[in-house]
Amino acid sequence: MEDNINKQLLDDLKNLPKVSAPADFEEELWKKIYSKPEKKITFLQKIFSVNKFIPATATLAVLIIIFFLLNNNSSDYEDPFMIEPPVRTDIITVSNEDSEVTNMIEQKQKAEQQEWKSTQLSRQSTKENSIVQELDSSSKDKTEMPTSASQAPAVINDQVENVIDKEELNFLKKTVSEQEKQEILELKKKIKTYDTQKTE
Repeated sequence: MEDNINKQLLDDLKNLPKVSAPADFEEELWKKIYSKPEKKITFLQKIFSVNKFIPATATLAVLIIIFFLLNNNSSDYEDPFMIEPPVRTDIITVSNEDSEVTNMIEQKQKAEQQEWKSTQLSRQSTKENSIVQELDSSSKDKTEMPTSASQAPAVINDQVENVIDKEELNFLKKTVSEQEKQEILELKKKIKTYDTQKTE
């Protein structure tokens, strides 16, 4: 059966009329086969070609980096020497119960400072007296006065009084409102009760 179909196809093909081709048909066919196909390049392909895209992105990245390096925002910069020190929050005003203790401490510190001042003054006066006596004894021995300032005896006081009173210190003291004082007292009570419970 297959042979009958093949024979019919062959007979039909033989009975077809002959088509005449142009004389240069074969040459044109071989030229098209061996010629390079022309590529159609779109506008976007021209812009984003590798030869142009890489240098353009590198230039853009360099410009962005330079912009951020040279852009000086003076509002963001703070001079570290002009910044005010932070307020100490750990200093709490003393309640009336603890004020007696602080008064005693202040009186003791003032007494120590006055004692130190008096010892320094007494030492200084003794040194001055000894220098004056030496000058008197040397002036009695020598009848001539020195002619130049380099020959004159010089009195140098190396000690400088470095006493700082509490008023001279510049501490910022936080003022506590009445409500905060009550909270502090309640916390103190809780801590005391917790400590007593812990010891029991």
